Amino acid sequence: MAATDLTDDLLTLTRTWFAAVAPQPLDMIWSVARQPFLDLRLGALRLLAVVAALDWGQQMMVQRAGFVEYLLDRSTESSKEGRDAKYALVTALVTSRGAAQLPADLLSQLTTYHEQGAFYVRAQTEVALEESS
Repeated sequence: MAATDLTDDLLTLTRTWFAAVAPQPLDMIWSVARQPFLDLRLGALRLLAVVAALDWGQQMMVQRAGFVEYLLDRSTESSKEGRDAKYALVTALVTSRGAAQLPADLLSQLTTYHEQGAFYVRAQTEVALEESS
């Protein structure tokens, strides 16, 4: 089902189901996404990408202290699959119908991340100096 097909009733239902998973479901999934085991991280990041497509999911993520910083920090993921999954999560946030409701500075940062792609690396300039003999 596309995010555009979601009615308010369906959004309420999905939020209720999500809340029934655990006392703090976002915290639980986020803690799994930070585990050192790739298979666990990938599953958690993929689940977060699905939740990020929902208005209530976006609000939960934005309000969770440290979540956005983790998401924008490219150094937290070193594997190709992990970077792809994290990029899919950012893409879900940026392209969802509720993206316009995100704070402007956050949306700008997420859009920049999205435009740079999953494998962007900031160039570091080094100047070599010739030693005199």
